[in-house]
Amino acid sequence: MRMTIGAVAAAVVLAVGGLCWSRSGPEQSPPPDPAVAAALADRLTPLIEAAGAQSLPAGQREACGVRVLGTEPEVTTAAGATTVYAWAHCATLGAEVRGESIAPVRVILSPEVRVEVAGPWDYSDGRIATMFPERLHDAFLTGDRPAGLEAALQARLSVRR
Repeated sequence: MRMTIGAVAAAVVLAVGGLCWSRSGPEQSPPPDPAVAAALADRLTPLIEAAGAQSLPAGQREACGVRVLGTEPEVTTAAGATTVYAWAHCATLGAEVRGESIAPVRVILSPEVRVEVAGPWDYSDGRIATMFPERLHDAFLTGDRPAGLEAALQARLSVRR
């Protein structure tokens, strides 16, 4: 069977179009403005540290580096965020052995503050997909940590020691 150049071109266009359509998922949102993300990280860090410290023995505390990846609603100022999605790299201080953890975090700021840290079980049972909006799934479900997370923890450790 012989195909004309036009038929081949049409087949290629259909194949490429179908491939693009099948790969298109939810639109990924751009990261927040760096100044907004920094302001939110400053606000979240003590909240995340306090939540982690609740389960620690007396004399121990948390220090966390935080990187904000998104908000709900998507905002142009830190004041407008009611929920913030971030990665937190935390270390336990005041212990003979320093423990560290890295986890995705959802912080609900309004109407009341609630910090929810994702655990390994949230990945295995699928809850992780409901913790974060679909537009941020790539940022949290792949497990890729954002650049600067370790540096943020080191900066926080230098302040908290």
